Amino acid sequence: MKTIRLACFVTLSLSGVLGCGPTDMVNGDASSSTSESYGEVSSRLSSGPGSANDGRAAAHGMFGRGAAGGRPLPTRGDGHRHHPGHGHAQGGTGCGANTGSGGTDTGSGGTSAGTAGSGGVDSEGPGTSFGDEALYGQNASQSIAVALGDLNGDGKTDVAVTNDGSGTVNVMFGAGDGSFVYDAQYATGPGAYSLAIGDMNSDGKLDLVVANNSGSTLSVLLGAGDGTFPTKSDYEAGDFPVGVQLADLNHDGNLDVVTLNYATKNAVSVLLGDGTGALAAKVDYPLADGPSAIAVGDLNGDGHLDLVVSSLGDGVVEVLLGAGDGTFGNAVDYATGTEVQAVALADLNGDGNLDIVAANAAVDSVSVLLGNGTGTFGSKTDYGTSTFPISIAIGDITGDGVLDLVVANTFANSISVLPGTGDGAFGPKVDYPAGVYPQSLVLSDLNADGFLDLTLVDYGTDAVGVLLGTGHP
Repeated sequence: MKTIRLACFVTLSLSGVLGCGPTDMVNGDASSSTSESYGEVSSRLSSGPGSANDGRAAAHGMFGRGAAGGRPLPTRGDGHRHHPGHGHAQGGTGCGANTGSGGTDTGSGGTSAGTAGSGGVDSEGPGTSFGDEALYGQNASQSIAVALGDLNGDGKTDVAVTNDGSGTVNVMFGAGDGSFVYDAQYATGPGAYSLAIGDMNSDGKLDLVVANNSGSTLSVLLGAGDGTFPTKSDYEAGDFPVGVQLADLNHDGNLDVVTLNYATKNAVSVLLGDGTGALAAKVDYPLADGPSAIAVGDLNGDGHLDLVVSSLGDGVVEVLLGAGDGTFGNAVDYATGTEVQAVALADLNGDGNLDIVAANAAVDSVSVLLGNGTGTFGSKTDYGTSTFPISIAIGDITGDGVLDLVVANTFANSISVLPGTGDGAFGPKVDYPAGVYPQSLVLSDLNADGFLDLTLVDYGTDAVGVLLGTGHP
């Protein structure tokens, strides 16, 4: 019997399923230590086969800036432009991309130089944790975020993908062997960017929630349980929403929505759900410059969910402690690296407290901040990635019972696996080729073989990429 360790759920800075904290999974079934307070609502967050929800950490990183709304995509030295900021964390993680999903290290500030690995990808050594990437096409334009869940009730993991260029979300059905087939496309709003999956109207069927950055709206698409989404409602989300998470923030048993507003306000917005699929008007909480990703979890052990938000402009993550009624206190800043694109939560050192992982795109590293269990965090330790890390997933990739980090490196066209040591530290990265401009990513056991697989969005080809896990170091 194979036991899988998946940090919570999760997926994009960004996107997918809710959950959190380390969870044991036996043959793809979650056997989690769900807290009584969040157990009921956690079961309504998207957690397809191979995902886990334990109710303690409901968040991960989500998505960052994009081109919609007239905002140019940032450039790197090679002149290419892209959508940064998908932090899909399976380590504490969120609903947004399963997942992540949403969001996230030897030698402080150190980066891994590495040598050329197979396929010309920079690597610290031979990587055997994942097989070669398989790409699955879809009718898409500028695909950004990915989320996983059983959308048609057949017991197999399906995929939803947001398309910034066309203002749509695509649904692809899973075959149960790690492959996907395109099914349908649904209109959302201008600049469909971030994505979360959960049961918004308490009917036992998974729904989609999409943040439309150029339209400054949230779209709620109610699922019929057969993989179709016939009903859409839109809600004001504030200026240029770039992230979305689902969680029960006020203990009423209904999923609520948290989103980030990048332009003008620099705020996190909370929209409380009423259990029918409808949302109340947003309430804003001020943040630092350029919020990019969000994670949700109980950081101080009081049974209430708290928020962690990353900042592109200030090089910090911000912690907002929850009161348990859907309101939050003032943000407290913790230093990370430069241009933080993704954030994730998980218990990385086994002390029962959630820790923070942040992806620093401008300096090609991730920062790990260990939690004290009081809602406060120690100083960061940095670990090198490849070029421009923008998304994080957390799970036991190598099969040793210890949580590892998986990071999407947009400008390196690769993913980095950083093996965990179990004490909150991580070994040198191992890189794998991953399409063209990989964006948000999610971990889940797609083919029920007991190993975690990787699903990601390939922005350069508008395809969904899958790397099947082997369970090897």
